[in-house]
Amino acid sequence: MISLIVNSVPNLSSEQANADPIIFAKYLKSKGIKVNIISLFNKNYFSSNKSLEKYKKNIKENYNIDVIPIYYSRKKISKKFINKFYNLFNSGQVLDENVEEIQKKISLNLIKSKSKAVINFFDIPILLAGERITQKKIKIINYIGVYKTKLEILRRNIYKKNIKQWWRIPLTYIYERKSKLFYTNQFVYSDLNFCPALDTYEELDRKYNIKNLKLTKPLSQVRNTKKCKSKNPKLVKIFMVGNLRSSFMEEALDNIYRNKTIYENLSNKYKFIIDVVGKFKPRNNFFLKKNKWIKFHGWRENVDYFYQNCDILLVPNKYQLAPRTKILEAMSAGKCVVTYSSNLYSHKEFINFKNIVYGKNSNEFFYNLEYVIKNHKDRNKIGINARKIYNQQYNPIKIMDYNYKLIRNIL
Repeated sequence: MISLIVNSVPNLSSEQANADPIIFAKYLKSKGIKVNIISLFNKNYFSSNKSLEKYKKNIKENYNIDVIPIYYSRKKISKKFINKFYNLFNSGQVLDENVEEIQKKISLNLIKSKSKAVINFFDIPILLAGERITQKKIKIINYIGVYKTKLEILRRNIYKKNIKQWWRIPLTYIYERKSKLFYTNQFVYSDLNFCPALDTYEELDRKYNIKNLKLTKPLSQVRNTKKCKSKNPKLVKIFMVGNLRSSFMEEALDNIYRNKTIYENLSNKYKFIIDVVGKFKPRNNFFLKKNKWIKFHGWRENVDYFYQNCDILLVPNKYQLAPRTKILEAMSAGKCVVTYSSNLYSHKEFINFKNIVYGKNSNEFFYNLEYVIKNHKDRNKIGINARKIYNQQYNPIKIMDYNYKLIRNIL
């Protein structure tokens, strides 16, 4: 039995932090390993295009799951609150329930389930650090997503552009400081640490010298590549996809709004439409909806349809945190991706105008976008090469084979 500590209810239709545990769980189950899921759950942080009850039912049918409710305090500043304030985690929230109490519940669950190892997908290091979870010395494995210091810098840059969000800026400095302590605390007693991003791996290795830090590759879903017949073959379909609570998607749409004159000029020269899927609250949404070249679809349960029928995946974010999985999913579907160089993985296999298209600045970005809109043959070649590099380097089965070997070595 291997236990997974997850945030909310893991599912493939939400943010990648919730998708990775399911990919892990499915793989482990295919190897005949029983999986126990410990969900630290707050309904306010559940975001998906399906109902919560549907996911709970689906999880219970396939895995043993124990839901531990956690609540977040929004009390007025008091002495008690200030004491808790120091325990702010990456989410920027304050746990209402006693942290030690949650730790005890996790420990009891691990003993009851007879787990040999626990994989921590949740960003609360205090739950796993400080002492062994149980006297049985269960193996502790951490799955590290983005580098959290960069995450706070990204949030700060986004907040600076919106006067209504300025009050959040001082908090990002606090969270940034806490994120630096995060890594020191989280890995004190860990037996294995997975890191799926090269730049994060290099940063952690240089700054913290973490033992048993292993570079893996990011997990993503393989998208259906069967293309349906287009109603208008002369119309270039551009796809953007985001999540419910995604400040990154807001940043992407803000970039489009600030450059809407360029998009309007492009729409006068070429026939294209940008299909935006997701539910978010961009402050420029109202103004963008008025344009014929962009269409908002809200949540869609089957995003494969959009991956199948698009010609280009557009990632206009300039920061390198959120869009990585979406880029890989588009590559798996054989689609041409247009983005900024800052979104690449620092891996040499990504070659401009061979298997991906990127610009170092806004001028290059829009020049490249126009090029692939008007040159469908080159666009198709880039998509074919993207699928090849995905199958060679980023196929989730191959990645999980590597991860599983490392897990077996410590058991």
